[in-house]
Amino acid sequence: MKIDFTDDVKIISSVHKPSKPYGKIENRLAHGFIFRLKGSAEYFFEGKRVELKSGEFIFLPKGESYEYTVEDNENSLYTSINFQATLTDPSVRVYSFDSFHNAAHIAQTFSEIWNFGSESDKYKCLSLLYDLLSHMVALENLDSDDKRKHRLIEPAVAYLKRHAYDSDLKIEKLHSLCGISDTYFRRIFTSKFGMSPRAYLQNERVSYAKSLIESGDYETVAEVSEAVGYNDPLYFSKAFKKFYGIAPTAYVETLLNS
Repeated sequence: MKIDFTDDVKIISSVHKPSKPYGKIENRLAHGFIFRLKGSAEYFFEGKRVELKSGEFIFLPKGESYEYTVEDNENSLYTSINFQATLTDPSVRVYSFDSFHNAAHIAQTFSEIWNFGSESDKYKCLSLLYDLLSHMVALENLDSDDKRKHRLIEPAVAYLKRHAYDSDLKIEKLHSLCGISDTYFRRIFTSKFGMSPRAYLQNERVSYAKSLIESGDYETVAEVSEAVGYNDPLYFSKAFKKFYGIAPTAYVETLLNS
């Protein structure tokens, strides 16, 4: 699949809801991503079967026809993003959440932000979609040597994801899980995720912190800070503001007054 740069991306719709047990789509009217949060699904194209497991997302090109079935649809959940864009020779692809640093964040919050957010929120959604397309292009352009290098750091990436909210996580020690130097590890990590391991960890923590604040289950920002792995609430506040453009205390106020 070859995807050239396009500046005509337009989001059509986004939903976050349980799946139907069966569906049939004839000639999709738009390109789409479907993020599988719970349950698994099977897609049947002409002469091709594709399984989509929890923790994976699929790209479905405009014009594609298919049927799908969902296992245990009563306990299934997905997020979809449908959009228009001029893409060259797009084809069906399945990706792991682990391959894209913002996948879980998009799957959990994109639909709510797009449907109920402000005008500035809609620009954020568009930015996230461009980020996702950029990631997809980068993966498609990987050569065999890049893929080998990315497999090399998989143990450290998996460990980072499992322990992202542990306050004693040592970023500078991750390279030892792969048997390579810290410099080489950071170089490969940055080529895969488009950011350093430290920036990746910060993004994971502050995006999770935002969802915790929105849940209303925590009484203070300090409690949220601790829950996502920051022992210093002040440092957490600076990281949150840098990422979202608003301090966590101010964000709490906006939620209370909305």
